[in-house]
Amino acid sequence: MDDGRQNDGNRGLEGPDEQRRGKELVRIQETQVLPELSRDFVVPALVARANASSCYASFLIGEFPNPHTRRAYKRQIDKFLAWCDKQGLELNAITPLVVGVYRDRLNGSTSNKKQMLTALRRFFDVLVQRHYCLLNPASSTKNPREAEGDEGKTREFPRKEVEKLLGALDPSTLVGKRDRAVLASWAATGARIGAIAKLRRKNIQFHDGQWVLELDEKNARRRVIPVRHDLERFLLDYLETAGLMDAPGDEHVFRSIAGKTGEFRGYQPDVTDSDGLVVQEASGYLKPDDMRRMLVSARQSARPRPLLSPCSD
Repeated sequence: MDDGRQNDGNRGLEGPDEQRRGKELVRIQETQVLPELSRDFVVPALVARANASSCYASFLIGEFPNPHTRRAYKRQIDKFLAWCDKQGLELNAITPLVVGVYRDRLNGSTSNKKQMLTALRRFFDVLVQRHYCLLNPASSTKNPREAEGDEGKTREFPRKEVEKLLGALDPSTLVGKRDRAVLASWAATGARIGAIAKLRRKNIQFHDGQWVLELDEKNARRRVIPVRHDLERFLLDYLETAGLMDAPGDEHVFRSIAGKTGEFRGYQPDVTDSDGLVVQEASGYLKPDDMRRMLVSARQSARPRPLLSPCSD
């Protein structure tokens, strides 16, 4: 019994060499499991000097499955830590005063500052839990206040403008039918471009005598929206012409077109491994940026062209 207790008590008293070898073993194991860490995942110098690289990487990759959120939070954290490094501060010497000064000096909108503080709060929470820091310096730092009457800058599409955009498309072609279905879905639901781009065949369903759209929004939220009669006509016309009415449920609805051929580009669904993890994302469908360019093109086509003035000899 005494020997067992003595051994248990000595488990946390390893020398620096044993602790260093343990940390190196963890780092080597994580690098073998996640080879992208050694290639593309750049760790800030402040984190590396504190031997918190493993904590930094596991926080970003484990906490944020969405790659866009992960990149945004990593950018905010890296920018703050680089600023602290220039001030000669180490990771465990960052205080609420430092975070407050950085918040006041940071250029950008109120939402950008809020995102920065949210990223720092969550990052330092993990550092405190793993005993790299004694306290969370961002937890007591207040968010900047929004200006009175700030309701966002995205305006609603007027009905006449929507009609002009739809009228500028050629519904006799496959591209025109697709673009008409995209614009009508966007205007009728008020959803984000990203949610429209992620629409798959299983998200367009017929329930209780009516078609509905299941939209995957941010933060894993799902909206179920009944389809209006005009949108229903546009969607079904496109699906029937494109031959997607009987497509597998996981396939994307709005496909990309190969050049000026008017035909679909080769669609490749998600490739998964034996564990069901996606190792290669689908290709051959409209991305959010493609939809934005399509909207710009439709707006330009809908504008009335100025008449040429007669030439004078």
